[in-house]
Formats: sequence, C-alpha cells, structure tokens
Amino acid sequence: GRDIVIAGHGAYGVENVRTGLEHGAKSITVICRHRHSVLPRCAVWTLDAGREFDAWSEISQMLSLAKLGHAYTTDRRKRPAVSDQYYVAMRYGRARVIHGQITGFDVDARTNRPVVVIDNALRVPADISLLCY
Repeated sequence: GRDIVIAGHGAYGVENVRTGLEHGAKSITVICRHRHSVLPRCAVWTLDAGREFDAWSEISQMLSLAKLGHAYTTDRRKRPAVSDQYYVAMRYGRARVIHGQITGFDVDARTNRPVVVIDNALRVPADISLLCY
C-alpha cells in the first residue's frame, strides 16, 4: 500500500479517504486549515428522523461512547460530509487529520521517498498527494 496525503477536509477530501482505502492505501493523512463536520451514516439517519430532541447532543454522546469523538466537529453551518469508512479508518489508525498548512514538497534523504512538508516543520510521507479544496 501507499501513503496518501489529502489536502482539504471538506466532503471531497473525506470521499477521497474512502477511495484511498478501497485502493489499498497503507496510510492516509488529511491536512487541513479548518476541520468540517463529518458524520457516520447512522448519525445522519438520526438527524433526518426529525425527532423532538437535540440530535447534535445525542450524536456527540453516541460518537464519544464509540470512541470516535476525535473525528467529529460541530460546525452546524454546513451540511456535513457523510462517511462510515472515514470513521473506521480513524478508529483503527489507517487515517489521521493534521491541522496545518502545506508549505512544501521534498524528498526524504534516507528513504528517497516524497514527503509533504507541513508548517515548515512536520514531514509526512506521500506517495500520492491530492488537492481537495
């Protein structure tokens, strides 16, 4: 499998996490300046049910119990991206989100592999880089 870096945490970036997993990615790193809401499908069913309760609070509690809270934000201004695969990948360490900005591309001197440089400091291996703004 390959290491994939995705720039952007919107619906298109989240969709590419799923696509990378389907194609056997070893690891996926999403780089973003702003995190957006991402919900598993069961949470969207809860929101769409129209029940008389605070669905966001119930969903937050459900994700916390499932130990998925680190992959969830509460930006209610936009319709959230929906991806069960995103949550599974985050839960099992196949994907991660790094808050920062891509400041360059380089080659690792030891491994001769391409890397993405984040905030002029962190170097993330990147066999494939995708811009998903």
